[in-house]
Amino acid sequence: MIIEITEQLARHRWIVHMDGWEAGFGSRDEAEAFVRQLKARINAPHAWPANAVTELLIRQPPGSRSDPVVEQRAQADLAR
Repeated sequence: MIIEITEQLARHRWIVHMDGWEAGFGSRDEAEAFVRQLKARINAPHAWPANAVTELLIRQPPGSRSDPVVEQRAQADLAR
């Protein structure tokens, strides 16, 4: 994420740009405090949910050969 601060001279405001999103502040100090907090949150360690990895390993795309619905249809076709 690209984060930068610019001054909007016409309105005496400071703008924090974050990729395509912007937030306005009344002073440079407020803008810098926001950026510090944002970067701290982005860089903080984030724990993966316990089941996230398991779901990624088990989940199959719809229509794949190991999809239970496709598997049942294939077995039914073979039985005929």
